[in-house]
Amino acid sequence: MKNQRGSVLLFSLVILFVLTVLAVSTMSTSLLDEKMAKNVQLRQHVFQATQNELTGQRELYYLDNQWLLNSVNLWLNDANPNAWLLNPVAVQPPPQAVQIGFTKTVALTFSGELTPPGSSFGIFSGYSYDLRSTSTLNNSNVTSDQSQGMILVVPKQ
Repeated sequence: MKNQRGSVLLFSLVILFVLTVLAVSTMSTSLLDEKMAKNVQLRQHVFQATQNELTGQRELYYLDNQWLLNSVNLWLNDANPNAWLLNPVAVQPPPQAVQIGFTKTVALTFSGELTPPGSSFGIFSGYSYDLRSTSTLNNSNVTSDQSQGMILVVPKQ
């Protein structure tokens, strides 16, 4: 019995050490999971802001297509009919909605004339545009860059 004195203390210390290592490991994993969840949440938030901007801009263009027709007029007045292939015409977009905490840019580029989808019997022209929106969350490196194509169908001139 005398030889076993202190063995309970030593065994308890070993068990306590193992439990402490396990607890620290679990806490560091939890902190990493929390950081990853926060990153996913921020990315989703920025993605939604960019989608919202694209949708708002597209609706503005469709409600007042003068923005789009201005770019077509620039293209039609160019001496080189294929100039848009070399230098796409950037259209000044309408004012953007202000969203606190974000830096946003919107670009609308006229891509050229095409035959509109469906059977237009040659009486309609289609003008193709690329609407691109980029949003960045302030004080972070979280960015979302999205692009959408648009076609404006108008009677042939």
